[in-house]
Amino acid sequence: MLDQMMKMLEGQQIGPYRLNKFLGAGGFGGVFHASEMVRNTSVKEVAIKVIPESSDDKLIELTNSRKLEHPNLIKSYAVGEFTFLNTEMLYLVMELAQGSLENHIAKASLSADEITNITAQVAQGLNYLHRQNKVHRDLKPGNILKVNQQYKLADFGLIRTLNNKSHTQTVHNTGTIIYMPPEAFRGDISSAWDLWSLGIMLIEMTTNQLPYKFNNDIHQLMAKVMNCDLQIPSLPKEFKPIIEGCLQKDRKQRWTAQQVLNALQAVKKPVSPIPLIASPTPFTEKISNGVTLEVENGFLRETRFLWVTQRI
Repeated sequence: MLDQMMKMLEGQQIGPYRLNKFLGAGGFGGVFHASEMVRNTSVKEVAIKVIPESSDDKLIELTNSRKLEHPNLIKSYAVGEFTFLNTEMLYLVMELAQGSLENHIAKASLSADEITNITAQVAQGLNYLHRQNKVHRDLKPGNILKVNQQYKLADFGLIRTLNNKSHTQTVHNTGTIIYMPPEAFRGDISSAWDLWSLGIMLIEMTTNQLPYKFNNDIHQLMAKVMNCDLQIPSLPKEFKPIIEGCLQKDRKQRWTAQQVLNALQAVKKPVSPIPLIASPTPFTEKISNGVTLEVENGFLRETRFLWVTQRI
């Protein structure tokens, strides 16, 4: 249903932007290749995420996402709204990427230098987010986009603010199961979530394998993730300590993004310089009523970031 509506938007003009091509749908909307038009002339190529709703909360979330600025985060340029088929929609204008890490992994094996450079850029993006008390919660190769020679975290268009007075909110639609940490199913949300996801990605980048065998049975996969039932292949020695640090079952023992950056210095100095600074104190949020997870085709959908407002 969502795909059909998004396809119908191809060729439409929203504000100064023309939606050229529907690129794909996520849990909460669709992404388009678009052109910023002036006098019927394209002056800039952009990506636009269209969200088929227009609540005040969603508008605030999109507006908040624009405040995040870092070389390893996809840039957001503008937020707007429009009506199509009697449906009010919001949109977020972003920089256009040339591809994703998922595409890169599918095409060829990565060299140690490439893995080091990519991991450093991802960790720098995470380090920034975690210092803002935010958690991505949907880190995976498909959400690491390449803009020129820079790798950037994407799909963080919706930021959710938690109520300072209550820890009983339910978390919906968060991330791809294969990259989720075991504590996600208990409602424990912290910066350590993203480091677990990075560890799974590192296994994938270094071995071209994923650490779960589940025969396309989503319930079997969920059980393996919850029980931390990893089947880790032989790891390259230069990345093994980092992967082990990221995949500590006890999230309090898990490495921080800064620790990953520091360890990468011992592998090989990445293209982007890494500041050696003290590791941030990991922050944690507990959803005491548990987590509601909606599974669709093997994915838990929608909310990308959690804005954490209280430490425990």
